[in-house]
Parts: sequence; structure tokens; C-alpha cells
Amino acid sequence: VVAAFLAAFGAAAFSAVVAPVAFKVVLVTSLIVLMPGLSLTLAMAELGMRHLMAGSARLAGGMVTLLELAFGALAGSKAADVLGWGASLAPETVLSPSWLAWVALPVAGVAFALLFRARLSDWPAVLFAAFLAYGVSQLAALFLGAELGLFISAMVVALSANAYARYFNRPGALLRVPGLILLVPGSVGFRSLNFIFEKDISLGLDAAFSLIVLLAALVAGLLLGNGLLPARRLNA
Repeated sequence: VVAAFLAAFGAAAFSAVVAPVAFKVVLVTSLIVLMPGLSLTLAMAELGMRHLMAGSARLAGGMVTLLELAFGALAGSKAADVLGWGASLAPETVLSPSWLAWVALPVAGVAFALLFRARLSDWPAVLFAAFLAYGVSQLAALFLGAELGLFISAMVVALSANAYARYFNRPGALLRVPGLILLVPGSVGFRSLNFIFEKDISLGLDAAFSLIVLLAALVAGLLLGNGLLPARRLNA
């Protein structure tokens, strides 16, 4: 809650005092590391495998985290409004070129490797997972749409992670977790609750249904990939 409050308050104050910015874009990007997208995905996967207690607990925890972030962001923006620092309208947003995401992928891969304390020899696998997940999702979405693109990308990530574990005798999570982090729709859930708190119910419900569909596609891809090529335990 405190982190979301400070992020919203700081973004609104910067927009009002320093230079106009796209407030919601800045807010979501500053909070993306706290979004429980991976927890929600794992919860749905556990429910799909009939691990009801673990899945329900993880799902409830993820939803509480989303509620805390949304409430903190709302409180921060309202506090800025009280001080006269309401977010100013930013100039017309210019979309970043598509190649910029590919430039950012190595940075994301290194960040994942540092975050999960991967050994230096495992860094290439983490970087490969980042490029694989993003590349497959973008290519598949181009022809099949976002939902099927996410499904296919999740399946490819699961197959690659299990193959890596089988043939290199290394943890499949080195590929699975970084790949999933780039695919999980955590920000969609945050936007849904943010819309609802702002009393824009229709947009909130639309974002909520989008979250459910994307999570279902992601979990279905993971389960199918694990079914086609089951993971094997590491050798003792």
C-alpha cells in the first residue's frame, strides 16, 4: 500500500511540478515489479491441477495484493489532488518503436538473473527464455490474436523448460519463471481494480474479464506443454 501510495503521489507531483507525463503509464511501470501476475498464474495452474487448497490460498493472496496496490495508488492520487498536484494532461503520447522492446529484453534478462540469483553460467538460459517468450508471443499474436498468442507462447516456454531440465540436468525454472514473468497479465488486474475504484464499472469489468481470459490461456498453455513433455526430476 505504501509503495503504491508513494508511486502515485510522486508521479502526480512530477507531472504537475516538473513536466506533464502519462500518469497511468508511469504508475503501472513503477509498480510492475509488485504486480502479483505470476502468483495469479500459478494459482490458476494449481486449481487446474485440482490442488484446490494451495490454489485458493495463492489466488486469495494475489487478489489481496492487487487490492492493496489499487487502493494505495488511489489514495496517492487523491492526496496529490488535495495539494493541488493533480496529474496534468500529458502531450499526445507517441508510441515507442517496436524494436525498442527487443533492445530492452537483454536488460530484462539480466535483471531476472540477478533477481533470482542465477549462476553466471545460467545467464544465457535466462536470456534465452526472455527472448523466446516475448518473440513467440508477438509472432503468434500477429497471426492468431493476443489470447492464442499467449497460449502458444506459454506452451513453448513449458516445453523448452522441461526439455532443458531433461537434457541438461538443470532446473527447468531457469527458463520457466523468466518466460512467465514476461507473459503474466498482472497489470491488467491492477487496471481493472483501478477503474472500479474510480467508479468506471464498465471498463473495470471489461479489464477483469480480459484478465480471466488471458490467465486461462496462459495456464492452458502451461498445462498442455507439461503434458506433452513432462518434467523429469534432476538426477541425484
